Amino acid sequence: VASLSRPTTQGWKKHRNGTRGGTVQGAVQKVFWFDPFLWALIEPTIRRCGWSAEKTVQALWRAHPVLFNKPGNTLHRGTVWKWIVRGEKRFTDSALRNIASRRSLAGTGRTGILTPYPEIVEEIVKTLKGLRVAGCVVNVHIARSLMIAIIGKRRPQLLESFSCSE
Repeated sequence: VASLSRPTTQGWKKHRNGTRGGTVQGAVQKVFWFDPFLWALIEPTIRRCGWSAEKTVQALWRAHPVLFNKPGNTLHRGTVWKWIVRGEKRFTDSALRNIASRRSLAGTGRTGILTPYPEIVEEIVKTLKGLRVAGCVVNVHIARSLMIAIIGKRRPQLLESFSCSE
């Protein structure tokens, strides 16, 4: 009788899964903060805020909320804190390596499928840069098609176990 008398409250269970207080958790997005476009905004802000992780994050949230304070990919003070040497005004060695290589040292042990073939990577990069210099618009679909064509021409056996995704 109670459930029949309250028909509007019957749909609430569809939105809950019983974990973490019952709310449905979204997929986690990992953000590569050392990307040159993001790091160009982060590094000067860290220096301007006196190497304070909390102040840096607040300043970035205010200045660029779409990039640094969007649900699902928010920059937190703990992340910035890991980049700074405690008690000193400098970056950690691992952060400097990530900045220099423009990639994260995730420690997963996984490498890209094209790592043993630097000549293929060089050809892909050269071709993409050539298209940009020529004034062509290069989007994900064009870049993916170009990568598949070059890999298929140079090392077709790689495409048997590898799919070129975004």
